[in-house]
Amino acid sequence: MITRRRLIAVRHGQTAWNALGRFQGHADPPLDPTGVEQARHVAADLADLVLSGGLGARRPGVLSSDLRRAVMTAEAVARAIDIEFETDPALREIDLGTWTGLNRQEALSRFPTEFHLWEAGAEIRRGGGETPAETGRRAADRIELALVTGSAQVSRSVLGSEPAVATESPPSLIVVGHGVSLQAALEVLRSRGVIDFPGPAPHLQNGRYFTVPVLVGTRPVGAEEPVLSY
Repeated sequence: MITRRRLIAVRHGQTAWNALGRFQGHADPPLDPTGVEQARHVAADLADLVLSGGLGARRPGVLSSDLRRAVMTAEAVARAIDIEFETDPALREIDLGTWTGLNRQEALSRFPTEFHLWEAGAEIRRGGGETPAETGRRAADRIELALVTGSAQVSRSVLGSEPAVATESPPSLIVVGHGVSLQAALEVLRSRGVIDFPGPAPHLQNGRYFTVPVLVGTRPVGAEEPVLSY
């Protein structure tokens, strides 16, 4: 039997800071009531996908950022598909340094040069934090490890070493994270030949997900289109 494997990137539900337009970075606000409903909705969608066999015969792994907004979303997903999940700080949002907590106007006022460079698409460390490329590499490393080993649960001793390849086709993987870090990780994973999709990686809205076929650790089942939830 050929198992269809997917990587499902899920952005957390809305927080009060999202609603206010504040840059969150590594800050840790929880979901607001709208975000809780978004988490329930995406969990129901993914549960339907699992029950229909759309992610293969085996239940997927669930891996999440350790920030509360992602954990609350992952809890809803894991509960809906009756599976445990793992958290990892490698999946946190981009570190925005002194931009954290600011809105766009405040960031422009305090850091005009950085703001204009960022709006122009420059690869900079906003507020002395991380670049998108650095964020993408750390998140992609963790996601790729989970895909290759076939488990979201990886001990600290395995991280940074050569992972053992699963002897059977590993399951699909649901990753719950953040807008910039997921977008950047998807681009890195594509550049490594782990996944593939046409066009640029999406910057997911709150409570939305992006599904792509995994190219490592399984035999292909023919051309498949990525799926972006709306």
